[in-house]
Amino acid sequence: MNRRLFLKAAAGCTLLGSLALAEGSGMTRDEMGILLDLHNMARLEFGTPPLSWSDELATGAQQWAEHLARNGLFEHGNSRYGENLAQGHHLAYAFESWYQERELYHPGAKFQDCGHYTQMVWGTTRRMGCGKAVINGDLAIWVCRYDPRGNIAGKKP
Repeated sequence: MNRRLFLKAAAGCTLLGSLALAEGSGMTRDEMGILLDLHNMARLEFGTPPLSWSDELATGAQQWAEHLARNGLFEHGNSRYGENLAQGHHLAYAFESWYQERELYHPGAKFQDCGHYTQMVWGTTRRMGCGKAVINGDLAIWVCRYDPRGNIAGKKP
């Protein structure tokens, strides 16, 4: 499937897809599956192995997303996991905001410029889990966590 078509489908899913929330998460099962698939498409393109979904990471990400929403914050947590944050109306925006940093990536690039993207495709990362908390109508904070973390100084994705 073409990535643009997939992103359009992902955007529609958040509006029309299954409303069944996964236990302990603000995300639907459809949203979880789509985020995992999008990450794995990016990893395939980069040449790194696919990720698996972790309910443990998703629970922590959900708790952090709710904390941020409740306190009006937008900052990384103090976690041993890698973490990407986004604010947007649907998961396609969150993913695309991280994925578009691929244009800034090159060997030797600074993580400050492309760290969301490199975390998504980091070669030693094996698991991910995400959470979502609505902060204003349909605006949401998206948090994804990655294990093991990436963006290690002196290492390449």
